[in-house]
Amino acid sequence: MERARLGLLRILGGLFAFVFWVPSLALVDLAAGLLPEGSDAASSHSFGNLGYGVIGSVFVAPALASHVRRPHSKVASLQQLAVVSLALAVAALASGALIGVVGAVVVLVPLVVVFALHPRRRDALRLPDRRRASRPLLALVLIAFVPAAVYASAVASNGRANLPPDASASYAYVPTLWSAAAAMTVATILVAFVAASRPSGWPVSAACVAVAVFLFGIASTVNPEVPASPGRAWGAAAILWSFAWSATAVYEWKRNDDVRERERRDSNRRSPA
Repeated sequence: MERARLGLLRILGGLFAFVFWVPSLALVDLAAGLLPEGSDAASSHSFGNLGYGVIGSVFVAPALASHVRRPHSKVASLQQLAVVSLALAVAALASGALIGVVGAVVVLVPLVVVFALHPRRRDALRLPDRRRASRPLLALVLIAFVPAAVYASAVASNGRANLPPDASASYAYVPTLWSAAAAMTVATILVAFVAASRPSGWPVSAACVAVAVFLFGIASTVNPEVPASPGRAWGAAAILWSFAWSATAVYEWKRNDDVRERERRDSNRRSPA
């Protein structure tokens, strides 16, 4: 019975990941968000596209896809899905774009399914263990928290004010632009905290954070003048932060070989071969 549940978890995890990557157009949104301003496919809504692209293709899909291999060790992926859904809901409410709550529900559906099948779902509900947390990673989260909070607050305020991206923009689309940018930022900080807490499977979350921040920095550098872009200076800072985060995460991962080996043995005892 347990083996069948794991098999179903692997299948559904991969299927849900594919849906978020391809049919949901998350990869298309991500590419559109990175196009330079002035290109045919680029628009003043590029950061809205970037936000949805990062949420779907960098945070949600990889967390689901991680259950295809050794799903019993992917506790962090469950927590990642939960905080991303929370970020979407918070950003939608803060931006005055209630339609954005639909995005939170869309992420919540596969989370509930995967959670119900996961052999270590109880571990995902536990509070972070201070003894396992990485102080260097937590320090980087704290460094990023203040500018991220200021940025998310500013774009959410623009959404509440119905501020358009440009004079020709359709007001019907505006709230989701600001909501997507805010959700991307809030999700990045929350997922970074999950990774820094180092639950089982935390390297997946750490990698997602590194990619998300790097892409945000690239988009800000390429399109410094579009709505919701913080500009080239902050874009460069985001890129540098992503490098520092990546290097620290790799160091922490290699430094804890013994811990990972104990986790592997523990996971093997909890799950059939």
